[in-house]
Amino acid sequence: MILIEGTYCPFVAHKCEKARKARAPGEPEVCEKYKNLVLCEGGLETVRYCIDAFEYPNRRGVVPAVLVSFDEAARACAVDEKRLCTFREWSFACEGEPMLPYPTGLDRAAGTCRWDAGAEAHVTPSRGPTVAASLASQDRRIPSGTAAGCKSPFGVFDMGGNVAEWTEDPVLTKTRDPFGSVIAGGDWGRGPSSCRSRDDAHPPPHRSAMLGFRCCSEPADAGQTSAPPKLPRRRTKGGFQPILTGTGPGAALGLP
Repeated sequence: MILIEGTYCPFVAHKCEKARKARAPGEPEVCEKYKNLVLCEGGLETVRYCIDAFEYPNRRGVVPAVLVSFDEAARACAVDEKRLCTFREWSFACEGEPMLPYPTGLDRAAGTCRWDAGAEAHVTPSRGPTVAASLASQDRRIPSGTAAGCKSPFGVFDMGGNVAEWTEDPVLTKTRDPFGSVIAGGDWGRGPSSCRSRDDAHPPPHRSAMLGFRCCSEPADAGQTSAPPKLPRRRTKGGFQPILTGTGPGAALGLP
């Protein structure tokens, strides 16, 4: 697992510089390249936790699990003495303190992550003797860590593309839309796949051929740290600020 530690902004906005033209009606809006600008609003929080470096089963070179419900994912994490990540934890591990729109930066560069590999896959039914053959006929997953450049500022792999991931929003419930079973990021298809991509329209039993998960946990020394420092209400002086500059949000991680 990877230790994630830093300052999280609850509301982040980016400006798109180059948008993709939709190929078909209803195709989601996707930004090919974002401007070097970010807006941070709301009370900042210091966070510290651990997250799997790879999608479950958290092994480099192994194809990530899919067709797993929210509750099944939570139980699998519990077996390993972990838990499902919250959406906040997932998005921060993806964007880092620079608040990048993609884990790799401003561009949705072809081949960097496993995205734009084909049309969305549907496996129906999602259980039974025909599942394996149905999945194999349309599956575009790659083994975790294969896309070496698809790594977040914290060093977490495949947070852009490959498979979308179950996370939890503890403020919401499992019984009504919006659901607390939140799908984070994106998959190998043509969806947005940004660090703040969020889908809370699916109940816990939902399964998909493009949906997996990873686990989080408290650090081994949890409870032994001193009280977090008081933080200003906003990271910036207001408005959109540069991301990749020597003095902007990215400076904390040594980005140019």
